[in-house]
Amino acid sequence: MTRRLYGCTPADFTIAPDGALVPGATVSVHDARTGGAKVADLTDLAGAPIAEPTSDTLGLVAFFGPDGLDKTLWLDTGIGQRLAIKPVDPPRAPLRLGTVAAGPAAGAALNGDPVAGYTLDLTIPGAGIASIGTAQLADGAVTLAKLAADAHMIRVTHPNTDDKLVEVSDGTAAWHRIYYDSGSRGGLTLEGGLAATSNSRLRRVGSTVTLSMEADFTAINALGSHPILSVPTGFRPSFIYLPNAVYGANAEAVVNTYLNGAAVLTVTLGAAFREPAYVRAHWTWVTADPVPTSLPGTRVTAGA
Repeated sequence: MTRRLYGCTPADFTIAPDGALVPGATVSVHDARTGGAKVADLTDLAGAPIAEPTSDTLGLVAFFGPDGLDKTLWLDTGIGQRLAIKPVDPPRAPLRLGTVAAGPAAGAALNGDPVAGYTLDLTIPGAGIASIGTAQLADGAVTLAKLAADAHMIRVTHPNTDDKLVEVSDGTAAWHRIYYDSGSRGGLTLEGGLAATSNSRLRRVGSTVTLSMEADFTAINALGSHPILSVPTGFRPSFIYLPNAVYGANAEAVVNTYLNGAAVLTVTLGAAFREPAYVRAHWTWVTADPVPTSLPGTRVTAGA
């Protein structure tokens, strides 16, 4: 059980009729405003047993009541009138679920008092009572574990640290992707010794992949098709796409079919391609790949 602190507030001082503080005054403690019984089993603030509280050197009254008692008590200083004193840290009145019954209309009744606690009785229309009872409404009936198993929930994870995956539960152990963002990736490794400039970017949002490529073809001195990028798993196109835009001296960009399970992008240098040059292209395609298990290159921006 617990002893409750009484007094120790700005109102709990012993004073004379003229308003002067009275240190060291002894007061008796009773359980009723009139009559009743004198309350025993008190302690001072240090926990020592006392028969009656005594105000301190400033006139402040403070003591601990009997073990387990949290009701209002009454102080008698001998002036013919008892004064109420309440615990400064009373417990919260407990609220318990009572009955759940069928009725013509929904309703609720709260019964009890602040000391003994309150009981909530519910009335639920008959159409819903078959599936609702005290077991569904009692304390602990709703838990995070039950919500995860029974309800449609959304979770956000970062499978590769820099990306963002949003999934929804179907009420079982399965999770289904509703959004994914790999973030923007730079530092891509190209084929054939080509070097991607810092302007090259690869990103997947949902099932849509965008690739902005800028490659230096200075080291290539041959016309025809040249592979430039093996698209990593998680980003591969589901079918052939042509680039949205290509820039370069008579350069033409195409997307080849799958080769050995990887989509390889190629650039075809036409007959008029004579001088070393950068080739710039922008692709957009749809992928059917699952969420990547690793991300290519280096992070430019994180998934949003």
